[in-house]
Amino acid sequence: MRRAVGRRPIDAIVVEQVGRLFIPISAILDLHAQLTEHDVPQPTQDAIRAHHQALAGWFRQAALWTRSGEGAGAVVDGLPEPPALSGPGDHLAALATWYGVLHRDIRNILDEVGPQPHRATVPPVEDALHATG
Repeated sequence: MRRAVGRRPIDAIVVEQVGRLFIPISAILDLHAQLTEHDVPQPTQDAIRAHHQALAGWFRQAALWTRSGEGAGAVVDGLPEPPALSGPGDHLAALATWYGVLHRDIRNILDEVGPQPHRATVPPVEDALHATG
């Protein structure tokens, strides 16, 4: 596993935090399985499906970064925002809440051990003045 420079190492505590992602993921999968029992508008179903696909892609990218260090930018910038869900009943509200919990928990883990975004460096003004003579 790779460690982001200047970040906390991936240790037992971080592994436990990642393991706890199972709770919101499990709740999301259970609620998603019940969608057919509710009158959910097709655009909302499409948004949910698209979000699941985006999350799956993000998890693949995060796994690649963890193994090889490749794709750090996609890990930092690519975590999909939870979809905006609307419709009748509490079912969609519960799903939206769990999406938010999952997103927050992943973002917290990334803040601790994830890759740091690459910032463009701008040379100091003095360097630019010396370069022009």
